[in-house]
Amino acid sequence: MDLKSNTTTFNNDIENASKTIEVESNSSEQGSDISTWSRFKYELTSDDLLEEPDGSIVDVELAFAPEPARRTALIRGALMSFNLGIWVWDMIMGPADEYYMIYLTNWTIFFSIAYLIASFLCAALPRSEVFEDNNTKEVQRPRLIAKIAWELYAMIAPAGLTVVLMYWVAIYDGRTIIFLNLWRHGILALCVILDGLFIGSVPIRIKQMRNIIVYEFLFLVWSIVHIFAGIGNGKGKNENDDEEEENDDAIYGVLNW
Repeated sequence: MDLKSNTTTFNNDIENASKTIEVESNSSEQGSDISTWSRFKYELTSDDLLEEPDGSIVDVELAFAPEPARRTALIRGALMSFNLGIWVWDMIMGPADEYYMIYLTNWTIFFSIAYLIASFLCAALPRSEVFEDNNTKEVQRPRLIAKIAWELYAMIAPAGLTVVLMYWVAIYDGRTIIFLNLWRHGILALCVILDGLFIGSVPIRIKQMRNIIVYEFLFLVWSIVHIFAGIGNGKGKNENDDEEEENDDAIYGVLNW
C-alpha cells in the first residue's frame, strides 16, 4: 500500500509540474506573440507603467536597485562620482560663465548627472524609502526617488544619444579631440545607458517618450528666443575674418534661425 501510495503521489507531482511548465510556456508564448503595433498601442494607453501586455508586473527592485544592494550602490557611487568630478573639472576648465546653460549639451549634462545621483540613491537608501511596502506578496511599487530616476532616464537616455549624434554628424569640424569633449559627447551618455540597461534594467515605455519630446521642443523654442533676443554666445565675432560670420551669435550653426 505504501509503495502504491508513493507511486501515486510521485505521478501527481510530475503531472502538476508538467501543468506548471505548460502554463508558463503558454504565458511566454502569449507575451512573445504580441505584435509591435499592439505593444505600441498598449504602452501608449496603459495607465500602469509597471504592467506588461501579458499581465506580468515589472520587478522594480530588479529594475532600479538589484541585489546585492551594497554592491549596486558601490558601482553606482563610483559611476556618479566619476562623472560628477569630470563635470566640475569641465566647468573649471571651460570656464562656466553666463552662457554655459544656453547649450543643449550642457542641459543634457545637468540632467544626466541628476539621473546618476537619483539612481545611486535608489540603491543607497533603505528599501522602505525607495519602494512601497504594503506587507503583501504583490510586487512592490516605486516611491518618489525611484519615480524621479525612472522619468529622468526615459528623458535623458535618448537625449544623450541625440546630443552625441548631433555633435559628431552636424557640428564636429575636425578639430583635435580632447578628453573633455569626448566626455561631453559620448562617455557621459554611455555611462547613463550602462547604468540603466546593465546595472539596472530600467524600462522605457512609449508613453514616456513625452519626456524627450517636451525636452527637445523646449530647447527648440529656447534656440528661437535666443537668436531673436540677441543674447549671443559669448564668443563674439571672428576678428580674423573680413566679413561678419552668420553664425557668430547662434547657439549652434545648424540652428541659426
